[in-house]
Amino acid sequence: MAQGFTATPWQDAGGARVRLIIPDAPKGATTGAIEVVLPAGAKTYWRTPGDTGVPTMADFSGSTGAVDVALQFPAPVAFDDGVGGVAYGYLERVTFPVTFRAETAAPLLAVDLAFGICTKSLCLPAQAKLTLAAATGQADSALTNVVRVARDAVPRALPLAGQGPLAITETTWNDTAKPPKLTVRTRVPAGLEPSLFAEGDTAVSSRLIARTGDTAEFALSFDRPDRPRGGSILLTLVAGREAVETKLDLDGVKKAP
Repeated sequence: MAQGFTATPWQDAGGARVRLIIPDAPKGATTGAIEVVLPAGAKTYWRTPGDTGVPTMADFSGSTGAVDVALQFPAPVAFDDGVGGVAYGYLERVTFPVTFRAETAAPLLAVDLAFGICTKSLCLPAQAKLTLAAATGQADSALTNVVRVARDAVPRALPLAGQGPLAITETTWNDTAKPPKLTVRTRVPAGLEPSLFAEGDTAVSSRLIARTGDTAEFALSFDRPDRPRGGSILLTLVAGREAVETKLDLDGVKKAP
């Protein structure tokens, strides 16, 4: 028997509509979701918003009977931020999976969601506070599909040079370039347009520099001219409806000959 879900009523948040969805009988490790529907033409932001914008954040500290509660992020898209930069996020609607572990038969999930709503002329912060106990919301058979689609949109973790049609296969430092450059080679099915998003302790941006067959190469630049020493960056590769996420240890990146 398929797992059922219940949801809060839709709540208005700065012109957006937001609702919380949780399993109606959660056991152990499980997944719910926060669904956000923006005004027509509006955008909101990823956890790393890009040149401008505010990251989407969630506080679950008011929850009871649920531990290890975490907001997950679907793969983002890049868009013009309206002031000459590039932002990362979602267009018109997004559903964030929420993972948690139920410690009781009727956990209560409480979330304070902070996000931005950006139109062509204005970007404003928004907030929604939602609370829902298991099996006390509005039951709807369609919610099962909402959560499934949201969960499938989250990039899957894949190590460097991992198997599959979509993967980050090789990374190389070129210390002779001015400024030093990090090249990332990826495997992407032919016919799909890839995007690479990079997150680190310092701001990182990427651009596609070569595309041949099932190989795409990106050049990464950092917000300072010297190459970072140590640390790690998280790379998210997106092509079509597929996305993978690879953590890269900067100390382990090979140098160009």
